[in-house]
Amino acid sequence: MKHEKTERLFRLRYKMICVLLLGIGLSVLLFFSVMLSGESLIGRFYMSERAVAERQKEYADSFERYVRINQLSIRDVSLISDWVQSKKNVYLIIYDGDDIVYESGWWDEKSETYTAYVESSESEAESEAEEKETQADSGTSEDDSSDPLQLSVTAGETENAAAAEEGDSAQVVTSDDGEVGYAYSVPMRDIEFAEGTFSASVIEFSEMKWYYLVEVISWTVMIITILTVLLFYNRYITNRIIRLSDEVSEITGGKWEEDIHCSGKDEISQLATDVDNLRDTMLKRLESEKAAWNVNSELITSMSHDIRTPLTTLIGYLDILDSGDYRSAEEMERYIGSCKQKALQLKDLSDKMFQYFLVFGRDSIDMDTETYDTEILLQQLLGEEIFYLSSMGFRIRADFTKRKSLLTADIHYLKRLFDNLFSNIRKYASPQGEVALQTKIVGEGLLICLANEVRKDDAVVESTNIGLKTCQKIVEQMGGRFAVERGESHFEVRIILPVELTGGGEEDAGEKEDQRDEDSTGIS
Repeated sequence: MKHEKTERLFRLRYKMICVLLLGIGLSVLLFFSVMLSGESLIGRFYMSERAVAERQKEYADSFERYVRINQLSIRDVSLISDWVQSKKNVYLIIYDGDDIVYESGWWDEKSETYTAYVESSESEAESEAEEKETQADSGTSEDDSSDPLQLSVTAGETENAAAAEEGDSAQVVTSDDGEVGYAYSVPMRDIEFAEGTFSASVIEFSEMKWYYLVEVISWTVMIITILTVLLFYNRYITNRIIRLSDEVSEITGGKWEEDIHCSGKDEISQLATDVDNLRDTMLKRLESEKAAWNVNSELITSMSHDIRTPLTTLIGYLDILDSGDYRSAEEMERYIGSCKQKALQLKDLSDKMFQYFLVFGRDSIDMDTETYDTEILLQQLLGEEIFYLSSMGFRIRADFTKRKSLLTADIHYLKRLFDNLFSNIRKYASPQGEVALQTKIVGEGLLICLANEVRKDDAVVESTNIGLKTCQKIVEQMGGRFAVERGESHFEVRIILPVELTGGGEEDAGEKEDQRDEDSTGIS
């Protein structure tokens, strides 16, 4: 189970998720790195006290020149707004004492606030004239009626102005009733308008464009990082697929010896492994077919030569016999014996050719099966072979089953099976030894055992085992099993063919014993 989980982690979809998470993490890290670095650089260089003071002084000088050159009145709101708009990154506030008479974005010539300011200015002028007359009559000084809190603030503003010159940004302000607060210093410049002197505060915020630029760069780096990681991973996967495709193309072009690279544990690696296994299988099959073709060519050449030689001799002997060109009856008998020998040699060659093509030809054999009585069929087929071996001097010990059963087989191939087995006995068995033949019913099968002693003299012919392979293929095609046991002096063949039991017999009482013998047949 653990191995399966490990293999699952290497799948392409999980790899894609891991790469995506890696890209997101790396891009977020770079985003904050670029953002913090940019803000640090802006704060260190662009927003230093000296740089800010220089820019504010530059804007204040510019506005003062603009007012002086154009001889502006405090009422020329549109012209003042034009200057503010031309600078883009400036916020302007104009004071008349403690009153704001102009503020960027809020004042223009048509605004109600500006009209109220003008009307209030005129009414205040009239009120001040009347108040002076009243004070002259009462003898009260103007300074005594001033607001003590206002005086404190004014004093605080004076202190803040001094602190601003020293670089401080805020000062503590305390009123007469004990309240404490902070007053932030704003650079002020006295500007001469047509009506008189007004205080102007020019606030520039050009650093916002740099902060915006840093933010844009940070987002750009983040997006590019994610895309770069994904593109590199996609390129890596694509290159692997292209390499696999090229290797497969080389194989289809006939280069079966080229290996398929199978690195990794994902689906592409598994596909490469499967393709490489297919290549190995096809290569082995091609080599096998090539070897079979060479063997077939050699066999055809050898068979053609082997058949032509005895056939030519046989035809010569038959011509002599046909023409009567022989001197005596003994010579005629000798020619007839030679003809028979050459005919048997031709038969042996044709049998070898049939066996070869039976083994190395088609995968299956077309059989014309029929059902026979097992006892009668075996006595006919095996009786002929036993008689022939006996006539050659072999000692035969035969034991046939008496159990009634039916055998379904192709009589032609069954006869060829026994011909091959007894032909091996004639070639390789010792004539002084005993040949044992036994048939009996084991379970629902017919067991045929054929054993002999191995010949050890110089007359032994080298075997190619094609005959045994032919027998095995015939038995397996009939649904049976075939086994061979070899020794230095002993050779035994065991065959089991399926049969259908039909009744009793002399061995019915030994049925249980035969059942026990089923495990000792040695055939798997």
